[in-house]
Amino acid sequence: GTDPSQRYGLRLLAWCDEEKGTWCGLDFIEADERFFEALKPYLAKIAALEDGLCVYFEAVHTDINANFKQLPGFADIRVFDFSRSAGGSGKFLPFSETIELAKRYDLPLVGYDYREKLCPEEIWSDLSAAQTRHYATAAALLEGFVVREAGPGGR
Repeated sequence: GTDPSQRYGLRLLAWCDEEKGTWCGLDFIEADERFFEALKPYLAKIAALEDGLCVYFEAVHTDINANFKQLPGFADIRVFDFSRSAGGSGKFLPFSETIELAKRYDLPLVGYDYREKLCPEEIWSDLSAAQTRHYATAAALLEGFVVREAGPGGR
């Protein structure tokens, strides 16, 4: 299989200086104000993550995502993954743990539909119907889909 670390195009946007108790990286010359607007309400929650836990999210914003253009001033994040450092190497967690951690830390989670078993015909039908489906948390058309194993499996 594919190395999970290659799953996303990631970049470090900000980090918390524990000694000073302040966030760094959100104010550098090339910083994008749109990311700060989306992140600001969650900085304290992200800083409270247990040691070794890393959260991965997408920024959703009126001026980032085409499907949010009609929502003036919309800025938020959607968590889609967590990883945990273990002995110097990180490991992505099963999506079931991502759901639990997003709940525990009160972070907004990407929309998802849990299926005990996937049926190809049902999935194709749902994907076709989703072309006109809106997000549950915003009046915007869905932008994409990811199919993930929800249990403790390694796929």
